[in-house]
Amino acid sequence: VQDPAMVRRHLEIAVAHARRVTATLRNLRSVGRTTLRHAESSSLTSAVNDALDLVGPRSDRVMVRIEPADLTVSAEHPLLVRVLSSLARLALETSGRTAIHLRGTRLRGRVLVRIGVIGRDTGKGLSPEIDLSLDRALLQTIGAELLAFPTPHGVSFDLWLAVPSQSRSRPRKRTRTLWVVGSQPVCDAVTQLLCNDDYVLRTTTDPAELLAEGAAGGDGLVAELLSDDGRASGLALARWYRQAREAAGAEVPCVLVVDRTPATTWPEMAVVTLPLSRSALLDALRGRWDTGDPQG
Repeated sequence: VQDPAMVRRHLEIAVAHARRVTATLRNLRSVGRTTLRHAESSSLTSAVNDALDLVGPRSDRVMVRIEPADLTVSAEHPLLVRVLSSLARLALETSGRTAIHLRGTRLRGRVLVRIGVIGRDTGKGLSPEIDLSLDRALLQTIGAELLAFPTPHGVSFDLWLAVPSQSRSRPRKRTRTLWVVGSQPVCDAVTQLLCNDDYVLRTTTDPAELLAEGAAGGDGLVAELLSDDGRASGLALARWYRQAREAAGAEVPCVLVVDRTPATTWPEMAVVTLPLSRSALLDALRGRWDTGDPQG
């Protein structure tokens, strides 16, 4: 004869598994009806409030603190609500009767949501029966990460969420054309240093290409002082370009690239020395751009 208590325990486990499977299927259908878009952003506070509504009366034991209150994350609202409610339920189930916290904050370029027990209690810890694979699979679709930490007092979850990218929602408009004339190493270096700035770079090792344009366009010039053969003068090219652009009513920066600090200075030109640095190059360009003052 089987022990009634043992039978009751097995029935409880079976019912719990059945409920878990039913909830999983329901969540899969819900997520399946939602088109995931990586660029969508959601209010973390709003998602937490909706998630706690799903948790029900036990949500009274969840202490929420989100700083700042207007935190937004890169995730669809329904998906975020589903994951947060699931983690809150698991944390409550493993914490006994103790309150849990749900804290959201910006950290290291992402948003960290920490869900776990407050203080000491007699919770059950993280049961091996708890399956987080569905939550992790959903979070992977939005570039999020879920970590679980079993403790003697319950369980703590760290949910790392991406911050909406301004570069994706607002593509950078490159509106200024910058000519770069010099040896291939100089052209490559300038391209690498300015690739993330708002310049359209026109690089060439042949000054004749710029001369053929007649200086009809462009918003600035970076020229190597001497060509590889030592014959073509970047100084002469820069002076010609600057005068031609001024004749067209445009005041633009001209920057000379030299291998060492020259003994002679040219008041109308900015000078940067090799090896190039991004800060020195931008200072030279923006100094002329912003103020129009000559560079020494």
